[in-house]
Amino acid sequence: MVAKRKARDDKKSPPRTFPIQPHGPRQTSFCPNTIKTSKYSVIPVSIDFFLWKNLFEQFMRIANLYFLIIAILQLIPDLSPTGRFSTTLTLIFVLAVSAIKAAYEDWKRHRSDREVNGRRGWVFRDGEWQATPWKELAVGNVVKVFKGREFPADLILLSSSDEEGTAYVETSNLDGETNLKRKRALDGTLKYSSESSLSSLQGEIHCEGPNRRLYEFTGTLTTDHKTLSLDPAQILLRGSQLRKIEFVIGIVIFTGPDTKIMQNSSKPPTKRSRMEVNVNKFLIYIFVTQIILVVFSSIMLAVSPVEKRWYLSWDPDKTLLFLVSLPTFLILFNNLIPISLYVSMEMVKFGQGWFINHDLGMYYHTKGMPAIARTTSLNEELGQVQHIFSDKTGTLTCNVMKFFKFSVAGVSYGKGTTEIGRAAAKRMGKTVVDERPLSVIGQDSQFWDERIVNERWRNDQRAPQIREFFTLLSLCHTVVTEKTTSGEYSIQAESPDEAALVEAANNFGFKFVDRLAGDVVLVNIDGVDRRYVLRNVLEFNSVRKRMSTIVEDDDGNIILYSKGADSTLYPRLKPDALYTQETKQHLNTFGDEGLRTLVCAKAELDRDKYEQWNARWAAAKRIVGDERDKELDKLADEIETNLDFVGATAIEDKLQDGVPETIERLRTAGVKIWMLTGDKQETAINIGFACALVHTQMEIIILNKSDPVFLQADLENSVATWVDASPTTTNPRTRKEIAVVIDGDTLRLVFGDSQMKSTFYRLVNSCKSVICCRATPIQKAEVVQLMRKSAPTVTLAIGDGANDVSMIQAAHVGVGISGMEGQQASNSSDYAIGQFRFLYRLMLVHGRWNYRRLAKLICYSFYKNIVLYLTQFCFLLWNGWSGQSLYDQWVLALYNVAWTSIPVLVVGIMDRDVHDQAKLYEYPQLYSVGLHNRDFTGWVFVQWLINSVFHAIICFGIPTAAVQGGVFSDGLGFGTVANGTIIYTAAVLVVNLKLALEIESWTVVHHVTVWGSIAVWFIFLLIYGEIFSTALPAVEMYHVFKELAPHMNFWFVSLVTVCIALMRDLLWKYHSYNLRSPDKVELYKRIRVHEQTNPTKPRNEIPDNHPPSTTHSVTRGGDVSHALHPIASSDITASGTSTHGKEAWSEDSKESATKV
Repeated sequence: MVAKRKARDDKKSPPRTFPIQPHGPRQTSFCPNTIKTSKYSVIPVSIDFFLWKNLFEQFMRIANLYFLIIAILQLIPDLSPTGRFSTTLTLIFVLAVSAIKAAYEDWKRHRSDREVNGRRGWVFRDGEWQATPWKELAVGNVVKVFKGREFPADLILLSSSDEEGTAYVETSNLDGETNLKRKRALDGTLKYSSESSLSSLQGEIHCEGPNRRLYEFTGTLTTDHKTLSLDPAQILLRGSQLRKIEFVIGIVIFTGPDTKIMQNSSKPPTKRSRMEVNVNKFLIYIFVTQIILVVFSSIMLAVSPVEKRWYLSWDPDKTLLFLVSLPTFLILFNNLIPISLYVSMEMVKFGQGWFINHDLGMYYHTKGMPAIARTTSLNEELGQVQHIFSDKTGTLTCNVMKFFKFSVAGVSYGKGTTEIGRAAAKRMGKTVVDERPLSVIGQDSQFWDERIVNERWRNDQRAPQIREFFTLLSLCHTVVTEKTTSGEYSIQAESPDEAALVEAANNFGFKFVDRLAGDVVLVNIDGVDRRYVLRNVLEFNSVRKRMSTIVEDDDGNIILYSKGADSTLYPRLKPDALYTQETKQHLNTFGDEGLRTLVCAKAELDRDKYEQWNARWAAAKRIVGDERDKELDKLADEIETNLDFVGATAIEDKLQDGVPETIERLRTAGVKIWMLTGDKQETAINIGFACALVHTQMEIIILNKSDPVFLQADLENSVATWVDASPTTTNPRTRKEIAVVIDGDTLRLVFGDSQMKSTFYRLVNSCKSVICCRATPIQKAEVVQLMRKSAPTVTLAIGDGANDVSMIQAAHVGVGISGMEGQQASNSSDYAIGQFRFLYRLMLVHGRWNYRRLAKLICYSFYKNIVLYLTQFCFLLWNGWSGQSLYDQWVLALYNVAWTSIPVLVVGIMDRDVHDQAKLYEYPQLYSVGLHNRDFTGWVFVQWLINSVFHAIICFGIPTAAVQGGVFSDGLGFGTVANGTIIYTAAVLVVNLKLALEIESWTVVHHVTVWGSIAVWFIFLLIYGEIFSTALPAVEMYHVFKELAPHMNFWFVSLVTVCIALMRDLLWKYHSYNLRSPDKVELYKRIRVHEQTNPTKPRNEIPDNHPPSTTHSVTRGGDVSHALHPIASSDITASGTSTHGKEAWSEDSKESATKV
C-alpha cells in the first residue's frame, strides 16, 4: 500500500505550454474549471446515471446478487412454492433503503458542487473586468481576486495592490494552517496592474503538469521577449484565501480537476473490518449448507415411493424430478441467508456513528471540536485494536512551543524544569526544584534566568554572543506579521517552533517588525529600526533538516544565518568552531528534559563568491522538472559550509492533558502502544517515560547500529534472551516487560533485509512498547505495515500532521487529531478527535460497545432466519418432500421487514452491558472481549446455529404435535394454513424473546420495539385476513386469526413452545455467568454497586482536562479480587507505572459469558 501511494504521489503529468490570452479565445485543450465531487448523475444516458451505477454497486455484494437470482427464479410459473413476488418485494425494499441513503449523500455533494461552480469572479476580457462564474474560467485567462476571497483556480501572480507585488494567503482549506504565507510577483510582471497594460499583455507560460505537490512548482513565463523563472512564491492555489492586501491579478494555469487541491482530494484506501470479512465467510458456509439441504431434499423427493404421491396424475422420471425440484427447494430455503443483513449493518453503523459524532464526552471545548466519524464502516474495529501507533508532537504533546532554555558561548541559560525532566529525575532518585518564580510558571513566556532577564544580558560578559544569537533568531525564519483589529501585529509562522523563537527574540529586544518592499526585513534592535535585505531563503525540508537565510545588512555585509538539527549542522561547522563540545552536553541535558533542540550557526560570505553562487542559484530556479529541486539542494549544501557556531535553542512542548492516564489505561486493557516520532533518541525516551509508555521496571533495548552485521547480531541476541527464553518463565509476576527503542537509520537497515526484518518482528511483537525515533513519514507507514501484514492484529494509527497521513492510511483504523500542524491528518483519517485522551473513550467505550452490538446483530440475523426456514425443512418430512411452503407468501416476505428487524437495529445501536460509561474508564480490563475477539469467533457462530436448529425443531414439533385434530368453529380441521400460522407465531415469539434475553440495558425504546413487534404481528394477522376476506374470499388466510384466537390451545401452545425453547437459554446463561466465570460475576457486581452508591457526574460536569477517575487502585494479575478494582489517575506515578503491579489481567477473569 505504501509503495502504491508513493508511486501515485510521484506520478508525472506532461508539462504544459499555453499562450496568455487576456482577451482572446478560450483554451479548450485543458479541462474546464468545473468541480465534480458527486458520484452519480441524473442523466439517463450517462455511465454515472444513479439507477444503473447504484444497482451495479449493490449487486457487487454477493448476497444481493444471490437474492436477485432467487427473485428471477420465483417469477417462473409453477416453480416457486412461496409465491412469485415475495423475494422480489423484499429485495426491492432492501435495495431502496441503500439507494435512498446513497442518493441523499450524493444530493448534498451535488448541492455543494453547484454552489462552488456558480461563484462569480472577475475575468479580464475585451479590455474590461467582467463578472464570470468560476465554471467558465479557462487556462490563460487573467483574473482579479479581492481581499477575503478564495482563488477560483491555480494562478500565477502577476501583480497586486502592493507596489512591490507582495501578497499574503491563508491556506487553511488546503493544509489547515492558519498562518499567512507570503507570495511575491516577479519584477518583470509588476507593470501589469492596469486595464491598459493588461490589454497589451502577450506571452507564453511553460510549466509542469498537474500534480499533487502543494509546495512545489517549476515553470517559466515568457513576455516582452524575456523568460522569467517561476517558483512556488508566485503560485496562488485554489482553495486558499487572499489576506492583508486589497487585490491580486493572476493568470490561470490549472483549472478544475487539474488544480492541486483537487489532485490531493483522492479517496483514501478502502478499508474493510475483520468482522465484515468474517461475515462473508459465514455467508459462504451457510450457502454451502443450504445447497446441501436443497440437494438432499431433491434426492429424497426423487427416491420417495410412488405410493406416497398417489394424488399426482403423473409419475415423472426420477432424474427429471430431481433436476426440476432443485430450484424449488432453493427458493424454499433461500432466506437461510438473511436478505436484510447488509442493510441492517449499514443502518446500525450509521446510528453508531451518530452517537460518536454527538458524544459530549469527546467534545474538545477549547477548539469547539466534536469527534467526527468520517467513516462508519470501522466502528466495530475500534473495539478490537491490539496495536496503537502514535505520533508524538501534537499528538501526545500540545505542539504549543515555549522558549525554555538556550546555550551560547558554552554557557546554558534558562532555569526551571519540565514535567518530563521531573519524571526523569525521579527515576534516578533525585529531587528537582523549579527555580522559576511562580509568576513565570504557566505564563506565555516560560524562560527565566536572573542573570540575563530584565535587560541584564547587556552586562553579561558574553553579551556580544547573546546579541548575535538573538539577531539570528529575528532574521532566520519565514514569519510574517498581520495587523489585528486592535492595531497590534500578530505573528504568522509556518510552524510553532518558528513562532516561539521569534517571540523569544522579541522578548529580548530583537523585534521582528515586518517585511517591506524590495525583500527588506525590518527588525527593531535596542529600539532602533534596522533594515536587512533578504537575498535568499534556503527552505527547510525533511531531507535537509535545516533552513537558512542570506541577508545583506546596512554595511553591505552578506551573512548566512542557519538553524537546524544538530545532526545536520554540526558536520557543517568549521573544524575549529568554538564551544561545540560544551553545547553537545547542553543538548543532551535539554533532551533529557524532553526539550526540542535546534543548533544555530552563521557565515559571512565573500561578495564575489556569493554573486557567482547566486547566479547559479537563479539559473537553477529556472529549471522546469524534478532536476530543479536536486540542483537547488546541491547549491544549498555548497554554501552552507564552514559555519561559525552561534548557539542552540531548547523549546518545551508540553504533554497534553490526560496522556499518561490514557496510555496506562490502554496498556491495562492489553493494548500495545508504539510511538513513532522524528525527534532525537534522548527526547523520545524521556517523553516515553513521562507519558507512561515505558517505565523503570521495563528492560529497554536500544537499537542504533549503523553496521548491518552488528545490528543482526544485536537482534538475534535480544530475541534469544527475551523472546525464546520467555516461555520458560511461566509466572507473569516474574516475567519482565521489554521495550525497544530504534532510530530511523537503523529502521532503514532493518527494512532493507528480509531476514533482519523477520528477526525484528519477532522481537517487537513481544514488546509492550516500542519507540521509533528519527523516523520519516514513509518509515512510519512501513512500521505499521509490518505489524499489519505479519500478525493477525488490528492496528490503529493516530497523528496530527501531514507527515502522519501515510501512517494513518496504512493502519486498519486511522485517527486524526486536529492540531497545530493543520487538518491533513484529520481529513485523511477514519475518525477525528480533538485530543489524544479522547482515544480511550473512542476505543473502550464506543469501540467496545459497537463490537459487541454488531457481533450480536450478525449472529442474531442468521439465527432468526434459520429458526423460521428450518421449520420449512421439518415440514418436508410431513408432506413427502413435495416442496410445499408451510407459510403464506406475504407473511414470509414481511418476516425480515416488519416484526423481526426493528428490535435488533435498536440493540445494535443502543445496547450496553455496562450502564455507566464511566465504569469503562475505571475497568479497562473489560476491553479484552473485543481484543481477543470473543464475541464473534467461528465457535460462537456455530453455537448460535446449533441454538437456531434447536429452536426450529421446538417451534415446529410442539405446535404440530399439540394441534393435531384441532377444528375451527365451523367443524373444519385446522389444516396446513392454521398449523403454519401457529408455528409461525411461535417462531416470531421465540426469536423476539430470545433477543429480549440478549438485551443488557432495557430502555423505553427497547420495550416499544420488542413488544411492539410482537403486537404488530398479531395486528397484521387480524387485518390481513379481514381485508382479503372481502376482496378475495378464497384466500388461504381467510379469517384464520379470528378462528384461532378463541382457542385457548393456540395461546397455550404458543406459550409452552416459547418456555421450552428458551428454558435452555436461561439455564445456560445462569451456568455461564455464575458457574463458569465467577470472577466476571464479581466484576459486574462491583460495577453495579458503584453505579448505585457512587453515581458519576453528568457528562457536562466531567472536567475537560482528564477522564473520569476514582480513588481506587488497580492490579493486573495475581489475585482476581484485586484485579476487579478500578484504575484511577492517582495510582499512576510520574514514571508512568501503576502502583499495584504490571502483570496482565488473568485470562479467566477476562472470559466473557457465552451469549447463546
